[in-house]
Amino acid sequence: MMAQATTKHLIGACVVDLLGDDHARAWTDLATFVPTPNGPIVATIGRYHDELRRGPDGRWRFSSRLLVLAGEPGPADALPSPAH
Repeated sequence: MMAQATTKHLIGACVVDLLGDDHARAWTDLATFVPTPNGPIVATIGRYHDELRRGPDGRWRFSSRLLVLAGEPGPADALPSPAH
């Protein structure tokens, strides 16, 4: 079996929209870097689109996660990017 290159995953700030006491949506940007002989390169850029639910114990958990790579269409109901 061939050894895989070490990758580095960088996660950006998360944007969260509370939809009630126990339901939220969020998105988080990400970039993945891989080493090359000439230095690291960006291998992947994308955004996680998450649904979260609060359980009976009060803790928030992911109920779904969708990874959308840069250039792909995102979900129709995706949260907008914050204004700069």
